[in-house]
Amino acid sequence: MPPAEAEATEPWTPLQCLQHALGSNAHVGREVLYVAHTGELPPAEDDTLPGDLESLLRFHQEAVDSACVHVEEADPNANLDVKWQHPMFGDLNWREWFLFIRIHSKDHAQQLRAMAGGKAE
Repeated sequence: MPPAEAEATEPWTPLQCLQHALGSNAHVGREVLYVAHTGELPPAEDDTLPGDLESLLRFHQEAVDSACVHVEEADPNANLDVKWQHPMFGDLNWREWFLFIRIHSKDHAQQLRAMAGGKAE
């Protein structure tokens, strides 16, 4: 997630909300799978997201599928001592980060639903 995005003061558009949620989930999913298997955070990678909605959704699905497969293959007790900082929740291990992806997704799904005029749960 680009730092400027995290500091935005203007309300997000639905596309910006979706880009944030999907980009963040893909980024965190990559970190989770690396730490789960190696005990180290991955090297920096270009976090540029696809520009169109269809490509963005496909990118996200591939990232989530990869993280799920790798987490399922990982030893659930491996590398739990490796933690990295979440700006609101402090240091989390890879299993906590993996759970956070779900919470993060649900939070932004509610935000998108409200933007569309639906009822936020």
